[in-house]
Amino acid sequence: MAEHIVTVPLVIAKQQDLTDVYLYEGAIVPDSVSATERERLLDGGFIEDTEVIAERIATAIKQAEERDTAAREAAEAREAEATAADEAEREAAIEAEVQKRVAAQQGNGRGGRQQGQQGETGK
Repeated sequence: MAEHIVTVPLVIAKQQDLTDVYLYEGAIVPDSVSATERERLLDGGFIEDTEVIAERIATAIKQAEERDTAAREAAEAREAEATAADEAEREAAIEAEVQKRVAAQQGNGRGGRQQGQQGETGK
């Protein structure tokens, strides 16, 4: 006989000797409860087959793992994008500084030549 678990706060079930048994949520239905009574309790949604519960739990665990994996992958992708953006910003800043220095050196070099040329012309 399949095992069943009580899924509601309290079930009063008839045993095979026609006495009542009080079963609280989470209790395993004893073998003294007849198959007919089990069917009544199953149909009413008062108890569930342990295999059905185990399958539901396994499905929930799998779904949670899939959500965790998706969330982890999304976080890693956001981190990679942020790192790439930081790297691009740093490279742009370096390039701007290099161009600034090159322009400053070219400006100093031209200015010096022009002054030198003017000085020679003035002689």
